[in-house]
Amino acid sequence: AVTQNKGYYYEMTNDIYLNDVSAADWKNKVNKEWAVKVLDGEASAFKGVFNGNGHKVYGLFVNKSYTAPAGDDPDLAVSAGLFPAVSHGSKIYGVGLEKSYIALRNDHADDAMSYAGYAGLIGYVYTAGSAEKVYVDRCYLGEDVNLNAAFIGLIASTNGTSPTRTIVTNCYTVANGTAFNGGTVSNN
Repeated sequence: AVTQNKGYYYEMTNDIYLNDVSAADWKNKVNKEWAVKVLDGEASAFKGVFNGNGHKVYGLFVNKSYTAPAGDDPDLAVSAGLFPAVSHGSKIYGVGLEKSYIALRNDHADDAMSYAGYAGLIGYVYTAGSAEKVYVDRCYLGEDVNLNAAFIGLIASTNGTSPTRTIVTNCYTVANGTAFNGGTVSNN
């Protein structure tokens, strides 16, 4: 996961394969599982510029059960995605996520839908307390992306702040999944 990089600039020069996705059953043969972020404040969130140059990331895989610490909301305290958490002032553009799978489960759920947290290209956006905006442009989730969490989407949550602090342009999602809420920007 990309975190703790205030002010840095990253640029993709090729597509990235995190796992071999050539077989139909690639999820059963995963050798690299992507990091999950416990939402512990924006100090550990990505803050920088990421230019995907129109490239794609394949094979992002997360399949985690989560037990929330005492006092945390077990449905909301964990996040996963290419960027599990992003801080104000960040810019992410020109990247797509293909052939990927994210499932976050709540170990203490008492209902049939036991999903937890936030899942997407960007799991969670911190913008509270700052005038700096987050910009996301020309990004997408492909139809072969499967997300299962409490909130799913290109951006799963903007932490309940004004949507005018997160600017999303020319983006879309055709991903599949199961959630309490989902969409291009799922929870704001």
